Amino acid sequence: MNLKPPVEEPAKPEMENCDLCIRVALVEDDRFVRERLAEDIASATGLQVVKTCSSVAEALIVLPESRPHVVLMDIGLPEISGIEGV
Repeated sequence: MNLKPPVEEPAKPEMENCDLCIRVALVEDDRFVRERLAEDIASATGLQVVKTCSSVAEALIVLPESRPHVVLMDIGLPEISGIEGV
């Protein structure tokens, strides 16, 4: 029986101090979808989730301070659509 030690995955860079990462913000009203997208993006090397918002109104307040490179916005948001928000 050939027992090999498990192969370790390469260490992911520390996201809080990742100067080369793409900073991503999410705007999604469905909490489950928002949390799942954030988990998936955060697990990708080179991506950092800097903020999640549930509405355009919230995003307009908090995103300028977060300074994301990319904003993923649901186009079917209530009150103000993602298209109007852009």
